[in-house]
Amino acid sequence: RLPLSSGLSVGDELSVEIKRVKKAGIDW
Repeated sequence: RLPLSSGLSVGDELSVEIKRVKKAGIDW
């Protein structure tokens, strides 16, 4: 996975990833 270039923190990037996974139907 390519690193984000927008300067988001690791936590923000993780939140985006979790939202994307949940949209795919996988509940963490």
